Amino acid sequence: MVFVDYNSANMAKSDPLITMAMQIRELYPQLGSIYEITFVTSSENHTYRILSEQGSFAMRAERPGYHSLEEINAELQFVETLSNHQIATAKPVARTDGNFVSRLQTPEGDRFVTLFHWINGRHPEENEFYDTYGKMGHIMGCMHRISTKISREYIKRRPHWTLEEIIGSQAVWGSWDHPDYIDKSQRRLILDFLAVFQSRLAQYDSTERRGLIHADMRPTNVILNEGEVVIIDFDDCCHSWYLFDIAATVSFLEHRQDLPEWFNNFISQYRNRNPLSKQEVDLLPFFIGLRRVQLMAWYFSHRESAYAQSLGDSWLYQSFDVVSDVMNHQLSFIH
Repeated sequence: MVFVDYNSANMAKSDPLITMAMQIRELYPQLGSIYEITFVTSSENHTYRILSEQGSFAMRAERPGYHSLEEINAELQFVETLSNHQIATAKPVARTDGNFVSRLQTPEGDRFVTLFHWINGRHPEENEFYDTYGKMGHIMGCMHRISTKISREYIKRRPHWTLEEIIGSQAVWGSWDHPDYIDKSQRRLILDFLAVFQSRLAQYDSTERRGLIHADMRPTNVILNEGEVVIIDFDDCCHSWYLFDIAATVSFLEHRQDLPEWFNNFISQYRNRNPLSKQEVDLLPFFIGLRRVQLMAWYFSHRESAYAQSLGDSWLYQSFDVVSDVMNHQLSFIH
């Protein structure tokens, strides 16, 4: 945390947070004086909270090379479209020239950054998952209806996630297969699962069931604000299966024994806005398994992050139980 006092003759302009604050003040004069910058969290990106004369703002500093300027602008346009359809999101802040994305010197180096209006509230607690997942299901059902109408506008401006980008040779988070952690029997289990998944996917006519999705709408990307559910962090939004988007709502929680209880509420509320066939509901456990395998790759590629360390290797080894349950049809949902 840094307290920014522009009247101090002894202000350490070499401090990277001070340097960043001075750049922000120049690009966003409407914020007025900047009083404080606090590091919040890191995952794909780094997030800071900015306390200014005009209130609080969140600043996202992009991981180098993760997204192009065009891709970031397309994400922000998607957020604006959803907001125009009464879906609550964190709204970006425009610079004086009307642009939303800047390139700044941050403590992590030169980065694309975007400012968002700070959302007061909190993430849902575990005892609120049932109700929260119901609300998330309603919201995602609305989002997918909107997506079917606008996806072509973004077709070349956001990444496409097929199996290659999820768990294949072009996987965004690298390989799930690390011999130092995974033995032969565990590897065979994953490979058998992926073979079954691809066989079932080949029987699914998914051409019209793909579009622009959030790809990470889980409880940590939901803010409860006075009864309203606000969706944040569209950084991974991409073109992929709507079923993958649904499966991603339980990211990192796939092993939970109480998952069917609150996930069934999600499905029920989703169906009030968008249909799901019996075949799609039967496929959902396999998409959940696919997402878990992708997150194994995320875990290996983010070993140094605070969140990965909080999960620990026990989370990694629970992944094989998840995949085994899917293969043995022990994970199922309402029709």
